[in-house]
Amino acid sequence: ARFYQAGWKALRAGAGNMDLLVALGTSAAYGLSVYQLLKHGSGEHAMAHLYFEASAVVITLVLLGKWLEARAKRQTTEAIRALNALRPETARLRRNGVDTDVPVGEVKVGDLVVVRPGERIAVDGEILEGTTEADESLITGESLPVDKAEGDSVFAGTINQSGSFEFRVTAEAGNSALARIVQAVESAQGSRAPTQRFVDSFARPNLQLSAIRKESASRAKTDAHRCQWLASGSDCRSERGWLAGDCLADSVRGCR
Repeated sequence: ARFYQAGWKALRAGAGNMDLLVALGTSAAYGLSVYQLLKHGSGEHAMAHLYFEASAVVITLVLLGKWLEARAKRQTTEAIRALNALRPETARLRRNGVDTDVPVGEVKVGDLVVVRPGERIAVDGEILEGTTEADESLITGESLPVDKAEGDSVFAGTINQSGSFEFRVTAEAGNSALARIVQAVESAQGSRAPTQRFVDSFARPNLQLSAIRKESASRAKTDAHRCQWLASGSDCRSERGWLAGDCLADSVRGCR
């Protein structure tokens, strides 16, 4: 039912999508199979070619793909939440020799920030005074601490493991390396692959072509001359494979 509902909405909007292709292909295969079964029966000498399994396989594969896609999106959402949780809520600014905790959103480029041992760095910057070791596994994937001294860069979300230091802010919280990583992941989650965009643009004209081909196949099956050809004992496997493959190909072309 989900394919018919989504396909009907797409049809009303004048667009083609995967759901409409799946509904068209599987319905054609199933409907033809029912007609052949009623007309020729299922006895030992019946010559009907049935495609119930083709419809089932296409629907199963598409549903499996949707499930895998949904699982990947859930995992991506959890990763984004984990990354956001690594950003500190406050930063310790040093103004006129006085340290003050302020929301990280109020920190501007050029401000001086002090970080103590064990704290997580709030924004990107450049060390002005002090030395330390920083855990940058979040950014680089390197598990070993990195030595930091005057002039070295530090990144938001990384952990100061040893000494205290003072650094000058070089990027605000919304433009830090961590923030850009989160934005890239969110953008990738909401966008479509180039192949998907090509297939969606390809789907609408192919719906019309597919409908014509399905109609031609159905009429050919009921044509008297074709029935005589089938009765002559000729190899029909190519016909069976063509129709089943056509059903599958129509759905695959629209798969996301």
